Amino acid sequence: MSLSFVAAATGLTVGACTALPGGHDPISYAKAVSTLDVMSGGRLVLGVGFGWNNDEFEDHGFDARDKYAVVEEKIALMKNEIVAYS
Repeated sequence: MSLSFVAAATGLTVGACTALPGGHDPISYAKAVSTLDVMSGGRLVLGVGFGWNNDEFEDHGFDARDKYAVVEEKIALMKNEIVAYS
């Protein structure tokens, strides 16, 4: 929400330094990211990471040993959803 405010009130590039898609539903996250990108006039920059906290990752229902595969799969789903949403 704060990035939406910055995008609306300034001409700055907006973005999260490192987003953690492993802890989000990929479809709703893709829609939120796409919406912010459109609302900012294409000024969104999104860094993506795997996260360091294995316990937190596992709280989302995945084994931390599968972290890299889960994040890669969610990014692929997000890319497909963004294309469909556009």
